[in-house]
Amino acid sequence: MLVSEYEVTERQRPISFWMRDLHIPLWLLLILVSLAIILYTAFAIFTSIVTLQKSTNGGACRSNSDCRTDLGLLCNNYRCGCAYSHFWSDSYDICERRRMINRTCVNDSMCDILANLECDNVSLA
Repeated sequence: MLVSEYEVTERQRPISFWMRDLHIPLWLLLILVSLAIILYTAFAIFTSIVTLQKSTNGGACRSNSDCRTDLGLLCNNYRCGCAYSHFWSDSYDICERRRMINRTCVNDSMCDILANLECDNVSLA
């Protein structure tokens, strides 16, 4: 039986491709990451301020961009309000689509006017 000797080399942990190819000093990498975080935070704050400055239901406006379109509001006669096919929901603080036949309602403003629907308050007693 013949036994041969061989050298066992110590295995090193593999280096990821971006560390192998990219030679950025650690201090520069930290600065770039910090700048990215600062820019993202500034953008988030700016977006929040712009959105909060817009008018909600019944607020003054000159164009649709002055109203909170994320709530479904449009500028009509210099006041922010829902489109004709929608109504303002005090429960959810958003414009909701007007209700059709056999849907729950509290008053006529929630019902589809084009279909001449009215709200009938029926008690279940």
